[in-house]
Amino acid sequence: MRRNLSQIAKELRKNSTDAENLLWNKLRAKQLNGLKVRRQHPVGNYIVDFICIKEKIIYRSRWQATYKRTG
Repeated sequence: MRRNLSQIAKELRKNSTDAENLLWNKLRAKQLNGLKVRRQHPVGNYIVDFICIKEKIIYRSRWQATYKRTG
C-alpha cells in the first residue's frame, strides 16, 4: 500500500535536519513579518520544505530526495 504525500510530509517533519529545525524556529508562528510559513507541505506531486502560500514563496533545503507521487 502506497503512503500518501501527507503521511510522508509528517514523517519528514519528525526527521528534520538541524539546519531545518534552526530555520523553522525563526519562521514558525508568523515570526517573519507576520507571514504564515508551512513546513514539509505537499504541493501537487511534491513535498516542499517551506512554503508561504500568501507570498507564493517555496524554499527547498533537501537535496538528497524529492518525493513525487506517481500514477
